[in-house]
Amino acid sequence: MTTKNSADYFEAYGSQAYTPNPRFLKELDTLIRTETSNHLSPEEMQDMPWGSEYLTTIEFMLWVASREAAGATIDIETCELDRWYACDFDVYGLAHRLDTLDPYYDQIGANYYVRSPTSNGWVHTDDLPPAITQDMVRARIDRDWIAFCKSNPDDRRVQLARTTGMRIM
Repeated sequence: MTTKNSADYFEAYGSQAYTPNPRFLKELDTLIRTETSNHLSPEEMQDMPWGSEYLTTIEFMLWVASREAAGATIDIETCELDRWYACDFDVYGLAHRLDTLDPYYDQIGANYYVRSPTSNGWVHTDDLPPAITQDMVRARIDRDWIAFCKSNPDDRRVQLARTTGMRIM
């Protein structure tokens, strides 16, 4: 759907149950009218949020908004699972891109993400449906670690874990 202004955007993609900031709406109107997409391929989309700089801000906002729906398609037993350091209050980097994150909340931590062939990019574990609990994610991580230890007994991380009792990812 092509949107011509912010009212069309909210009609198509979100609720107006709250009163949006007029400055935000003006900036949104400008973005809709001026930005052009670089159209990432499906393979490049699977790497999202890496490569988000190639999307327009609107496309990136829509992609972030789609993460909860994408999480509903994830099977925790067969998905790809990874972790990397990201802002705990801006796990996809949208607030940084919009320059709306209060510096007080700009703290970095290890965050877990999952993806499947149909998820169109990485999904933060907080965006998974309630049926997939953090305990299920942790159990999957533990099973993967045990399998890794069995298949790589000479790996320095496995040896360090044996001697210290700490798991090094």
